[in-house]
Amino acid sequence: MKKIIIVSDNHFDKIGIDYIKNKYKDVDYFFHCGDSDMKENDLLGWQVVCGNHDQHFSSFPKEIIIEVSGYKFMIVHGHNHGVYHNYYDELVLAAKKYSCDVVCFGHIHRYVDTTISNIRLLNPGSICYPRDGFDKTYMYVEINDKGIKAEKRIFKIE
Repeated sequence: MKKIIIVSDNHFDKIGIDYIKNKYKDVDYFFHCGDSDMKENDLLGWQVVCGNHDQHFSSFPKEIIIEVSGYKFMIVHGHNHGVYHNYYDELVLAAKKYSCDVVCFGHIHRYVDTTISNIRLLNPGSICYPRDGFDKTYMYVEINDKGIKAEKRIFKIE
């Protein structure tokens, strides 16, 4: 079994990022879907993409393709793929172009777990500025022989 933590849109909140990284010592991968507003050395150990707020001062890639337990993940922020609330068509097309099974994205600050055209779309929401009127969130993912299980996690420092 593999475990993944997915976050996005923390906008300068290094305390939150460090808290999550330290809380999950047994996690195999940490994905960040952009708009960290942080430097590369602040996100060591994370697979990080460039969000629209990062593009002027970071060298994070626009997308990352990574295979985990036979599933091909594409990590993007979403601003380059026309993501807006419930519009995900360009994400699905990009995933198909690279033969990906899952797209992890951010940008809209809303938790999303849906499947369109056999592509799983995962957005962890935001640990700082949720835009859906609910809690600050991130995502915990487990991959086993039964498939991919994603859970919404409420972010708060205990």
